[in-house]
Amino acid sequence: EVSDFYDTVLVHDKWGLAKGKESQSRDIAPEAWSDFFGAAFYPEPKMYEHCIDQTRQKFLETLFETKEYQALHTTTQLNEHASELAALQFRDSYLELLSQKEREKGEMPSKAPGLTYLRMAAQSATKAAQDVEEAAQTALALGMGIGGQGTGQMDPKTVATTFNRVRNSHTLRRIVNLAGRYRRVAQGKQRQRVCHGYDDMVGVVQDGDIGRLLPHELAQLSDPLFELDAMRRLVERQSMCREYQGIERVGKGPIVVCVDESGSMDGEPVANAKAFALAMAWVARHQNRWCALVGYSGGCEGTRLALPPGKWDEEKLCEWLGHFYGKGTTMDVPLVELPTTYWEELKCPKGKTDVILITDAIVRVPTTMKENFLVWKAKEQVRVLSLILGARHAGSLAGISDEVYCVDNINVENEGIERCLSI
Repeated sequence: EVSDFYDTVLVHDKWGLAKGKESQSRDIAPEAWSDFFGAAFYPEPKMYEHCIDQTRQKFLETLFETKEYQALHTTTQLNEHASELAALQFRDSYLELLSQKEREKGEMPSKAPGLTYLRMAAQSATKAAQDVEEAAQTALALGMGIGGQGTGQMDPKTVATTFNRVRNSHTLRRIVNLAGRYRRVAQGKQRQRVCHGYDDMVGVVQDGDIGRLLPHELAQLSDPLFELDAMRRLVERQSMCREYQGIERVGKGPIVVCVDESGSMDGEPVANAKAFALAMAWVARHQNRWCALVGYSGGCEGTRLALPPGKWDEEKLCEWLGHFYGKGTTMDVPLVELPTTYWEELKCPKGKTDVILITDAIVRVPTTMKENFLVWKAKEQVRVLSLILGARHAGSLAGISDEVYCVDNINVENEGIERCLSI
């Protein structure tokens, strides 16, 4: 006896069926979209024995057996945005199979239809994995999700809108891809940082750090009667250890990155500069610091964007990253407007501040401008790090900077870049 034929391949609840009905401009039936979305989203997709659409059923059966899908599924399950990206690729392969089936009407059928399904299923899973990874990197670069670690805590529509904007812009895609390289260097540098105040013991906790074990715990490790139990507690992080707490005597203030957007910075230089600025914003977020990004060029007002911890505006961030003036180079914005107009406008918090200046020009700073900037610099506890591209000396910027790095270009191997990413 043949079982009933169903409209869907997968067993769906009301929410899963509603996802199909919500879809618009998908070029497929709602039931098909529910199947493709569910294949990616459900932790354990369950299939009916028979579906009205045999092509869709065979495609999903083949898909579930591929190693590409199994690897993809670990990142898409219970992730709404990632599942939608994967479902789009499943849809495209399914539509191609339908098209091929239509072309073969009245002709000799394919000699190995199973291989065709296998190839299409594996390709769709591979492409879906690439899209999901790109979306995850975009979300991480733009500070989306808790701590910038992922998209799970963000509105899927916001994530989708931002990702589509980045994917459809060559400039933004290039910047986000480059930012990933700088961020990975920053992660390594931040892990190597020595915690200030490590010698301040504030209590005792259960942990498994041998270097912080209390004396009686060390003694038990050397006693044959207690050795095994002491080792067990050490492995299970139940040993008594000293607790240390880092104390910063003066709170850390903002990180401000000023990027030269003059005509000579067009192309790769400004893309790398803005990718580096995005990585510095990640450092600020990692340290729970306030951040500001500033773009400038001669005769222009300058662009500025405040990025408070945990309150990034992804749409405005994309606008700042994609903006480019293309005019001359003057330092009026970073040395005059930043200390006066912008500082109050952006509501910069107090504390030790790091200002990073990026330019490819050897500029002359008038005496009055220099003196006023140094007064503000001392008042606001500002440290200035200047990156001069394609120059042998810093010119007048040396007189206002605490550290100057003359580099041929911005890349992850430059000493100046590594120094900034480690602040």
